[in-house]
Amino acid sequence: MRVLIVEDSAVQRKMVRAVLEPDPRIEIVGGASNGELAVARLAAGEIDVLTLDLEMPVLDGIGVLEYMRANRCVAGAVVLSALSREGARKSIEAMMLGAFDFIAKPTGSDGGPEAVVEELRKTLLPRVIACAEHVQHLRGAAPISPAVVAPRPALPARAIAEAPEKTLGKPEMVVLGSSTGGPQALESVLSSLPADLTCPVLVVQHMPPMFTKSLAESLDRKCAVHVAEATDGDTLRAGEVLIAPGGFQMRVVERAGKRVVEMTEDPPIKSCRPSVDYLFRSAARVCGGRALAVILTGMGEDGTDGARLLTGRGARLLVQDRATCVVFGMPRIPAEEGWADEILPLEEIGAAIARHCGNRVRA
Repeated sequence: MRVLIVEDSAVQRKMVRAVLEPDPRIEIVGGASNGELAVARLAAGEIDVLTLDLEMPVLDGIGVLEYMRANRCVAGAVVLSALSREGARKSIEAMMLGAFDFIAKPTGSDGGPEAVVEELRKTLLPRVIACAEHVQHLRGAAPISPAVVAPRPALPARAIAEAPEKTLGKPEMVVLGSSTGGPQALESVLSSLPADLTCPVLVVQHMPPMFTKSLAESLDRKCAVHVAEATDGDTLRAGEVLIAPGGFQMRVVERAGKRVVEMTEDPPIKSCRPSVDYLFRSAARVCGGRALAVILTGMGEDGTDGARLLTGRGARLLVQDRATCVVFGMPRIPAEEGWADEILPLEEIGAAIARHCGNRVRA
């Protein structure tokens, strides 16, 4: 995989190179100190993946992504963003323009350059590799598959007799998890929901602090439903979407006869905080089978255990199909093992949620 390091800081370029170059799967084809130089290399057709700074002279990272979209460049970009309010806003804009994923630049405040390199090795390297795999998929992509209902494997008679029936009525809440590729996927799904949706929607998107607030604000401008970053004690309301804040776990609890969300600093699950599993497990405790679970694109397996618990109690599960996922990680197990109720292309998931909630599909 041919990687171009796009960063105006020579020190940062050196650190990124130190992380990526030892991997035998990666060829560093050079560095670019501004977006104009990166665009020239893209035009030459020699790049698979960019590591992309957003704040650069001449042409910034947003300009590079706009060029890539306008010229249909079959290459991927992993954004390195400043851990700041403005950095978060620009990172969300970058994701909506088609960036594969982003990481917050480590500061190394506790351990100097060596700590920065080690943190980049944990966060940047796997994303660059996943991005390259996604680019390879795009270059030989098959047509988007139609929606299918997942076949369920045969079960012994006793298991069939004891298995809970799927809830036929409307769900009481929708719980949704996403990761890599999630911001664009969430825009597609949530913008399809009607303002009078009969259910509240709770979302976990893997992101660091500050970034989830910018994501919620961006989505709220584009959706008929109200979208906000959750705060401790928020009441669940129909037609409202609450996104778990980065750095916290979010769960549903009942207080004084009302369902509210709580933010905790409980440990990460599968290295994730917020965690999809954490949210799904709380939904299973509070309403059991009267929930609708949704798993979208993302690396890893967060959400699998929680979804298994929910479906075991009779809840319905929708997952995004392989063809439309940026990374077919989180939906893979329920899809391949056959216990997802529906496997759908991204553009059909919002309509499916509305249908399950008893709403008309938003045009």
